[in-house]
Amino acid sequence: MRLRGDDRAVTVQVGAVLLLGILVISLSIFQTTVVPNENEQVEFQHNQVVQEDMQSFRSAVTRAGGVGLTQSVAVRLGTQYPERALFINPPPPTGTLQTGTNSDVEIQNARALDDETSDYWDGASQGFTTTSVRYSPSYNVYQNAPTTVYEGSVLYNEFDGGTTIAQSQQSVVDGRTISLVAIDGELSRSQLGAVAVDVRPKSVSQRTVTVEGDGDPVTVLVPTSLDASVWQNTLLADEYDDPSTPDDPDKYVAEVNPTGGNAVEIVFEPGYQYNLNLAKVGVGTGVDEPEPAYATTVSGDEQVVPEGTTRQFVVEVRDQFNNPLSGVELNSPTITNSAQAGNDSVAFAGASETNSDGQVVVEYTAPDDVDGEQTAEVEVGFGSIDEEKVTVSLRVEDSNDSGSGGNGGSNINPGDPGSVTQKGAVIADTNQVLVTLENTGDERRIIDEVRLNFYYEDSQGQAGTSPPTTAEFNNGEATLNIRGAFKDVFEIVEGDNENSLSLRFFTDQNRNGEYDVQEGDFFVFTVLYDNDDAATYFVAPTDTDEPINADFSYSPSSPASSETISFDATSTTDDDTDSRSYSWEFGDGTTATGAQPSHTYSSAGTYAVNLTVEDSGGEFDTYSRLIEVTAGGGGGGGGNTGPTANAGPNTGVDEGQTVELDGTGSSDPDGSISSYSWTITDDNGASVSLRDANTATPVFDASSANVGSDTPVTVELTVEDNDGATSSDTVQVTVRDTGGSNSPQTLYPDQFDDQNGGDAAIPPNNPQGIMSAFSQMQTDNNQYAQLQPGGSQNKEMSIGVATNGVDTSATTYELEVRHGYENGAKAATLQIVDSSGTVLQSQSLTPTGSTATTSISLNTQATNSVQNNGQLYVVYTKSNDNKNLYVYYQRLVAS
Repeated sequence: MRLRGDDRAVTVQVGAVLLLGILVISLSIFQTTVVPNENEQVEFQHNQVVQEDMQSFRSAVTRAGGVGLTQSVAVRLGTQYPERALFINPPPPTGTLQTGTNSDVEIQNARALDDETSDYWDGASQGFTTTSVRYSPSYNVYQNAPTTVYEGSVLYNEFDGGTTIAQSQQSVVDGRTISLVAIDGELSRSQLGAVAVDVRPKSVSQRTVTVEGDGDPVTVLVPTSLDASVWQNTLLADEYDDPSTPDDPDKYVAEVNPTGGNAVEIVFEPGYQYNLNLAKVGVGTGVDEPEPAYATTVSGDEQVVPEGTTRQFVVEVRDQFNNPLSGVELNSPTITNSAQAGNDSVAFAGASETNSDGQVVVEYTAPDDVDGEQTAEVEVGFGSIDEEKVTVSLRVEDSNDSGSGGNGGSNINPGDPGSVTQKGAVIADTNQVLVTLENTGDERRIIDEVRLNFYYEDSQGQAGTSPPTTAEFNNGEATLNIRGAFKDVFEIVEGDNENSLSLRFFTDQNRNGEYDVQEGDFFVFTVLYDNDDAATYFVAPTDTDEPINADFSYSPSSPASSETISFDATSTTDDDTDSRSYSWEFGDGTTATGAQPSHTYSSAGTYAVNLTVEDSGGEFDTYSRLIEVTAGGGGGGGGNTGPTANAGPNTGVDEGQTVELDGTGSSDPDGSISSYSWTITDDNGASVSLRDANTATPVFDASSANVGSDTPVTVELTVEDNDGATSSDTVQVTVRDTGGSNSPQTLYPDQFDDQNGGDAAIPPNNPQGIMSAFSQMQTDNNQYAQLQPGGSQNKEMSIGVATNGVDTSATTYELEVRHGYENGAKAATLQIVDSSGTVLQSQSLTPTGSTATTSISLNTQATNSVQNNGQLYVVYTKSNDNKNLYVYYQRLVAS
């Protein structure tokens, strides 16, 4: 029998083949479209991250050139794609970080105001070489990724075809200050992971040189690939004084011109003085050390040397960036013009090699006897051309008329009957000296001209001093340059009368920086009278004109009604010898006078006692205290004796810092102190606050203070005992002026939160892991705090730290974290969060095999949070690898 054929299985086979084809096609489509799209997104996100790293590099260049500390920045050159089980990734993308070709920075037509410094800054073109730093990615998919370049203080992106987009602001021009930082060295790194770049200071900006145009306006050429229009309309928009609009007195850039090369020309408005701040940093290898460029005098030029005495002057050697250079050997000083041939001498006062401040001290000894006034000139330097040496002029004076046969010349410190004598000189304000001249004759004397010959600092030659260069005479009547020319004035000294002359001293020609006059300083000035007579005065001001500081005490310390209270104001201080008057208001409608009155209150209560002390010169001060008066009477016991508040001794704090107050000396003889309350009753305009004001030891916070002079702040402590009685006391905290505005504030964290408790009020809400040795994070001492994941439970780490008292008026915030890892650890992430724990900014702390410093410029969200609250919250997170993170320090720089 023949069987019929059966073809039913053919359909199943065909279907399987079709399904396999569809699967292969789908996988191919996923491999060729989805995988590249996802990888392109990975590459794009990496490019955003590496641009943040380059912003950190830009900040590191500025800090290294400004503060003199090496800055380490991690730049993540490449990235990794996500792992795929069935699909294939291309090789991980890498990147290259390298320096560019050297370019020239030029400063043209700039002449220094100081005579010796102008030998170098003489109006001719001066400059130095610098280089750019470029990051170039090698992505597989993201084809239009930019090259990110730092050049000319600006970070910008450079695209194919020459398009450039600025990613930061410029820092070259700020009003009349010109700041330039040169980068030197060779750097070329190409890899997948992060590379640590050390930015090393080579010439730290320590000196500011004031210049003006030498006929033509001051001009600066800045290397850049950005168009001049971008500089003018975007980067310099706040500095450019557009000629098509009304003149803006706060803008000093007159023109921004292209040069035909990769540079722009910035032309400044004529008729103004400008301050040069220059620095140099190094990256990579092949960094050249700065060479000596010129010598200048710091102090002692044009000083008066009485016959037979020795005086010192200080010479400083600087590099081409105007910064002092140590280790430079000077040639032996020589007298090129003798006050009396063979009878004067000159020698180094110590080493002939410049010290750490770039300075050498030279001593000149005058002849024992000269006729009238003679001029000696001393030459010293490290080379033979003009800018490599200085010539110091010294005026040798006949101090006792031993060699003078007539009345010619200038009369020094006149004291003869009928002359105009110096009666005294006092420091009236931080930078003000009042010189009192007394006419001992009958006839009026008129001062026609005045010259400021010389100023001697008591601290001359020491590091950190900024000598005065200019003085304002009698509230703007004339501006005198020290060692400058005579200036016309009109001052009358009536017969048998006095006239006080005011001189306010400044550290710069523009009279922006006040010089702090100290006892021990002295200066010399000469006046010319209308009858052609001259007189020279040696002035050594004394700091005797101190303000009144009213103060009083009372006894008993816990008075009762109907009890006599003795008040004593003899603790009031006033260095003047003037008589004083005392006026009292006892807070119950009664008053009294005198230094030690008595008073009795008729009923219990809290009374504000005010004391006003005034001297015969019209100066006065008022001091107030609250007095708690308890109910009097002679009952059979059971009454409460009130507490005694003790706010601690008067103290002081530098602006930008904090200090702890101490009320633990408060007491209660028959009970205990139940509460403390601190308030600021008089801040005198200082921006200060209190933290933990309801504790015995609050924190007085002057981190936002920027005072023009030392400023007293009155803080009152009120304590209450367990019976409800109160007592008050005050303490004075002096906020000390540290000598500058907008000084950067550096803060370390002061709270942490881990799974064991810590400060639970700060983020995160559910901390995991343990913080050990937190105090090591609060200082840069090469010791570390240890951040452990969740231990045996193998939990992820989430540990918070907080920095309080941050300056809310600052405009930029830089966070620096030096960190390391236990071997084999995965990277931790630093999160900047708000008080509720919302992430505002994050940064990976990349393991490098050794310690590294990560610098983070706070973004807009994080900056706004800090400015609104004065607090910075940071959370360290890490996966569950049971490996420790080590944090050597975390610090925030607010500026």
